[in-house]
Amino acid sequence: QPEGQCVNSSQPEGQCVNSSQPEGQWVNSSQPEGQCVNSSQPEGQCVNSSQPEGQWVNSSQPEGQWVNRSQPEGQCVNSSQPEGQCVNSSQPEGQWVNSSQPEGQCFNSSQPEGQWVNSSQPEGQCVNSSQPEGQCVNSSQPEGQWVNSSQPEGQCVNSSQREGQCVNSSQPEGQCVNSSQPEGQCVNSSQPEGQCVNSSQPEGQWVNSSQPEGQWVNSSQPEGQCVNSSQPEGQCVNSSQPEGQCVNSSQPEGQWVNSSQTDGQWDNSSQPEGQCVNSSQPEGQCVNSSQPEGQWVNSSQPEGQCFNSSQTEGQCVNSSQPEGQCVNSSQPEGQWVNSSQPEGQCVNSSQTEVQCFNSSQTEGQCVNSSQTEGQCVNSSQTEGQCFNISQPEGQCVNSSQTEGQCVNSSQPEGQCVNSSQPEGQWVNSSQPEGQCVNSSQPEGQCFNSSQPEGQWVNSSQPEGQWVNSSQPEGQCFNSSQPEGQCFNSSQPEGQWVNSSQPEGQWVNSSQTEGQCFNISQPEGQCFNISQPEGQWVNSSQTEGQWVNSSQPEGQCVNSSQTEGQWDNSSQTEGQCFNSSQTEGQCVNSSQTEGQWVNSSQSEGQWVNSSQPEGQCFNSSQTEGQCVNSSQPEGQWVNSSQTEGQWEHLPNIEFHPLLHSEQPQLVEALTLQGVESIPQGC
Repeated sequence: QPEGQCVNSSQPEGQCVNSSQPEGQWVNSSQPEGQCVNSSQPEGQCVNSSQPEGQWVNSSQPEGQWVNRSQPEGQCVNSSQPEGQCVNSSQPEGQWVNSSQPEGQCFNSSQPEGQWVNSSQPEGQCVNSSQPEGQCVNSSQPEGQWVNSSQPEGQCVNSSQREGQCVNSSQPEGQCVNSSQPEGQCVNSSQPEGQCVNSSQPEGQWVNSSQPEGQWVNSSQPEGQCVNSSQPEGQCVNSSQPEGQCVNSSQPEGQWVNSSQTDGQWDNSSQPEGQCVNSSQPEGQCVNSSQPEGQWVNSSQPEGQCFNSSQTEGQCVNSSQPEGQCVNSSQPEGQWVNSSQPEGQCVNSSQTEVQCFNSSQTEGQCVNSSQTEGQCVNSSQTEGQCFNISQPEGQCVNSSQTEGQCVNSSQPEGQCVNSSQPEGQWVNSSQPEGQCVNSSQPEGQCFNSSQPEGQWVNSSQPEGQWVNSSQPEGQCFNSSQPEGQCFNSSQPEGQWVNSSQPEGQWVNSSQTEGQCFNISQPEGQCFNISQPEGQWVNSSQTEGQWVNSSQPEGQCVNSSQTEGQWDNSSQTEGQCFNSSQTEGQCVNSSQTEGQWVNSSQSEGQWVNSSQPEGQCFNSSQTEGQCVNSSQPEGQWVNSSQTEGQWEHLPNIEFHPLLHSEQPQLVEALTLQGVESIPQGC
């Protein structure tokens, strides 16, 4: 104790009483001169005579400001603030933080009530709770629309637009302008996102910025690929392919097929000449004949070394390493990296097993995989806990805490307290940063301010998605799904599961209501309950028609067709195409089986395989006779006539055979099926 001061049993250890202190308060060495500590202050804070009652001074406050327990850590109250609001160092002068604002945003007197200013807004614009994150309201916008930094000046975003698109007065109603469109082109709801319609395109196809001039995208192509006249049917050209190579649906994205590759292998630009990529390799790596089976070469390996699936990307295997360890360029000679070490750390013989050594440690201390970066293990810590300079004395950081959080006795085991949590809530390792666990959530799930009430985040959900009690286990709900639908990890991105779908099928926004998507369908096609099993609906079909694998591309099956017949766009309505017809010919219900209609025939006439090309068959002809355009009307050609001759029946009366006349002739004609003869014969 300093001279003249006393210790008694009512003081915390190491604190002193002297005559200049109010009763029940103490001085210790960490207080500025003339200030006192009492039991109602947080540890390490001071009371002096110039503070409002119940508030404290500590060393991190600007002069004349105070801390009280209703403020977030590191914020101060002073006399120029509205009651209950806080000042901290990250706010522009004259602005405040209160509990109803999103973190890092400010309130000042020039804003409409309930709106805030943050650093990402243009001057004089405000953020409020009804706007998408990072967008602004100002007086020149129509109600319910917003300005953000990615829009051209004077354009607005509203809730009916796709993200990043703008509405302005020069667009046709219901269409949008965005920054990726050439000037004067529009996006509407029937186009894939980010594509454009203009007058030089065939109907139903689109232009986007990644296509060479004169090429188009339509709904049956993989994203970002183009159709032009020089490609084999059903293959696509895109800008990243070498000239003369093709993309088709069985290739991994960004790879190509050409004639020098063996079946099932592909070429892409990152491979050395003459090497192929196939589906069993990690992306961007190559197979050649000098590698052991199941290993690959890529450009970042020293010559003669191989990469396999048990290594971290960009590391190499060679004969001087212990099995399962890797060499890369950032290690000192004779040290190795293995999969249990944090990036950039090394194992050598002086370390205990599973510990690592790097340059940021104090001598004699170790880094291991359970520590966060820059923390150390030494003998005075409990097993699995770490020591760093930012912790209060006697508290420890361990692997389940995010950086700068502490463990103390009032928390459930393995959970952490920090200043940004509401009272009685904790952070643990399974939560994204800044989220809290409380007693109303299922174990291991997280609650934060951006979730709908009663929903949770857990580690198996993609960012920004939630779980609630009405979803099947392991599925997630996010704001882009129709209400009551679920998202899980086995679905293609942007698709959903709901209770009316058969197991393993999904709904996405491009499907008509009540249709499902599953993995046995070609991309972009739909399955619904009114289709025969194994058939699909896609956008190029008329309602109630289906595509299956036995049809030529782009043709449809519907219920009015006999089995094995199809519709395509070149047929008249209600006509069918089947495999025994020449392409572009039609079958309809009024034709004799095995005969066809095509566009060059007069109505009600058919073509069959026994007619010379360009001739037609109709119901008024004897079977096997032909009509063509060079015949007088009502006459026919058959195979027994010489060219340019026809058969026709004169317009004369017939009468029945009379058995009394020439009985032998009548008998002979009857045997031939003749029932009547022209009058006078």
